Amino acid sequence: MRWSSRRLCTFGLLLVAAVIVLAACAAGTEPGPRSATLHILAGTVEVQASGAALAPASDGQTVASGDTVRTGADGRAAIEYFDGSVTRLDHDTTFALTDMAIRDDAEHSSLIDTAQVSGDSYHRVTDLTESGSRFDVVTPTATASVQGTVFAVIFEEDGSVIFAVFEGTVIVETLDGPITVLAGFMVIVHPDGTIEGPVPIPETLLYEEWIFFNQCVLDGAGACDLAALDHVSLSPPQSTIAAGDSQAYTVEAFAADGTSLGDVTSGAVISGEGCVAATCAPTVAGEYEITASFAGRAGVAALTVEAGDLDELRISPEAATVAAGEPQNLVVEGFDAKGNSLGPVAATLTMSTGSCNATSCVSTVVGEHAINAFFGGHSAQAAVAVTPGPLAAIQVFPADATVTAGAVQSYSTTGFDAYGNSLGPVTASYTITGGTCTGASCLATGAGTHTVIAGVGGMIDTAVLTVVTGPAARISLTAIDPYSPPLTIDCTAVTFRATIVDAHGNVVDDDSSVVQFSATGAGSPAFLNNGAVVASNGVAEITVNYGSKLGAANVKATVGSIVSNAIQVEVKFCIG
Repeated sequence: MRWSSRRLCTFGLLLVAAVIVLAACAAGTEPGPRSATLHILAGTVEVQASGAALAPASDGQTVASGDTVRTGADGRAAIEYFDGSVTRLDHDTTFALTDMAIRDDAEHSSLIDTAQVSGDSYHRVTDLTESGSRFDVVTPTATASVQGTVFAVIFEEDGSVIFAVFEGTVIVETLDGPITVLAGFMVIVHPDGTIEGPVPIPETLLYEEWIFFNQCVLDGAGACDLAALDHVSLSPPQSTIAAGDSQAYTVEAFAADGTSLGDVTSGAVISGEGCVAATCAPTVAGEYEITASFAGRAGVAALTVEAGDLDELRISPEAATVAAGEPQNLVVEGFDAKGNSLGPVAATLTMSTGSCNATSCVSTVVGEHAINAFFGGHSAQAAVAVTPGPLAAIQVFPADATVTAGAVQSYSTTGFDAYGNSLGPVTASYTITGGTCTGASCLATGAGTHTVIAGVGGMIDTAVLTVVTGPAARISLTAIDPYSPPLTIDCTAVTFRATIVDAHGNVVDDDSSVVQFSATGAGSPAFLNNGAVVASNGVAEITVNYGSKLGAANVKATVGSIVSNAIQVEVKFCIG
């Protein structure tokens, strides 16, 4: 099929384009028939006047209502209507001028009725404002009406007709009702009257020689011949824009000798990053190649996109963790509104708890700290988590404690960095003066103060443990005044010391009022009211009682040292 190279589906289209045309006549133009002018563009062109035989056409001849124009296999023609509209006929096209007139109505609206049964036609219709104006192109199965537009009617080999709209809007009337076709779209009507579309006009159709030929000529670029098309170029060929801005392009066609064939931007396809129609606006800074394709030819242009003005600051790293006293290096980078980097900037840095210079911040306080950067009226935030530094000191807990002799005191040790930040519990070794430690538990039996020493990796800390005496456990009785038994002198006075101690031998504070003495032994010794012990010859033993605790001493005992809080009793031994 003829249009298979366009990658179009084969559709049967019968299309009638009725285009309402703005009458070019001035106000007050008399109603009545109108004519058109026929121009021969190439090859064989014939005209069959109403009721006459087919005859060769002449360039510039007048054609009227009822005339039919036919182009041969090498022929092309243009019909210029009385209102300024133009119809261009391709090879092997039969096109009838059914009626052309100014109507006898209040608006003096224009009427152009045409019919096409074969070939291809291209129409540029002048904008119309009169509500009664009409331009019709009739095909065997459909009629289309437009009001100021550019469109083409293309017959396929199987009888399908393509109606493609390049500018404006076309209403296609079919047996199933009207279809509105917008610019850039087309409908395909099958021979049986079924409709396909509207669908976008494919590039392959836009690049066809017939469409190019008409758009080039009718857009005012002069006589164009696709065979003469050698290359196309993009303008500007090289440009630089800021991200967020756009670059508009034009596409120009050239012959091999450099002769311009005109501006073909409207028919070209411009592709590249961020391109829409003939305007390109990449948002990412960099180098881009923009390509324009037209009628199988391609041209390229170089586009450089640079970062735009400063729109945002970012701190890197945005979040970090650093030990107390250790600086955190930071980079502040600027970005434009499209996210393109402007590189590092000399921002001012501040820290919620700590200090900053131009490139780093430091804090000795453990915790989360906010960092702010300021530059060029913009700001950014980051967060730094400060953790304790290396172990620099230890502290034992409790620092001061008091226990009963023999009771166990448990300890713990906390580590600290050089800035006093706690590292939490650490494992330490423990010793105590005058006692023993098992793990973190220490004890001593001697009453008084003891030093507990905790050590971790060469670091030490000390605590004071005060040991107090326990409850009275026993009594010690000792003779103080020297004497030599046996006592041979009546009523010899001997002084004794009664000492009350706890289970570990620590002296317990005593109360002499509760101490009771008694004497036993040979000679039946007995305490007299004056404190004398009366006994017969022999050994007397003195017993002291302190509550439920008992102590005893033989009068022949060795005199010991004096204890300050001992109870002293003077007893007279009278040998009777």
